[in-house]
This record gives sequence, structure tokens and C-alpha cells, in this order.
Amino acid sequence: MASINDSLNKTYQENELNLDYFVNATEHVMDINHSAGYLGNTSMETSSVSYYEYDENSTFYESSEIALLKQPAHLIAVYSIAYGLVFICGLIGNIFVIAVIIKEPSMRNVTNYFILNLAVADILVALMVVPITLLTNLFTGWRYGAFLCKITPYVQSVAFSAHQ
Repeated sequence: MASINDSLNKTYQENELNLDYFVNATEHVMDINHSAGYLGNTSMETSSVSYYEYDENSTFYESSEIALLKQPAHLIAVYSIAYGLVFICGLIGNIFVIAVIIKEPSMRNVTNYFILNLAVADILVALMVVPITLLTNLFTGWRYGAFLCKITPYVQSVAFSAHQ
């Protein structure tokens, strides 16, 4: 029984050391990602700020280059067009639905108020979820500030919950 406890204690201490190393490296990467205004190289392709990466053996090593774009140019164009169409159609279509229900007195019933509520939720999704999702699909890291880093998951969750 004592050998099992010693073995578990040793494993726990090793895991604790690995976790400390991971947390320190992650904080370093997060500091780099949150400092969008300070990137050593202003090129759209890479940055010369150093950061930590995993290799195949799950060990950290320091790399001197961060790719700023996740996708090649042709996929950026496809993503931008697709997300742009969803954004514009979602915004304009739902504004029309809201306008019709508000302007036409015969459309004011319980069912249409539910549809009005869904249209407002769709607009919230179009404004809060679609642009951030596009940008996170195109760029590496988080470049939109600490406030948006904290508020975006909450707003996206509320928007999706209201939508469903």
C-alpha cells in the first residue's frame, strides 16, 4: 500500500511540474496573442516574436516565427465571400421581417411576436458571431483585445441560445 501511495505521489508531483511548465508557456503565448499592436514584424505572413510550440513528443520548444494566417489566399477569399453573404442576408432579411411585423397591425399576433423574437436573435448572431468566427478562422491567435476575449464566448453563447 505504501509503494502505491509513493508511486501516486511521485506521478502527481511530475504532473504538477509538467502543468507548471505548460501554464508558464501558455501564459507566454497568450501574452503574445493579446499584444496585437506589438508584433515584431508587421508582415501579414509571419511574425518574428518567439513563442512555444509542441512537437510530436508533446515537449515544448521555442520557435521564432508565428504564422499570422491560418488559410491560404484562395480559402481566405472563399471564407470571406461565404461569411459575407451569410452576414448580409441574415441582417437584411431579418430587418425586413422586423419591419413588416412592426409596420403592419394585422401581423401583430402571438406567433409573429415569436418570429420577431427569432429575427432579433438572428440579427444578434449575424452581428456578434459571424464576424468573430470568420476572423478566428482566418488568423492565428487572438488579436481583438482582452475585453473581447472575455465577452465574446458569453455573447456567442447567449446569441445561440436565444436563436434556438
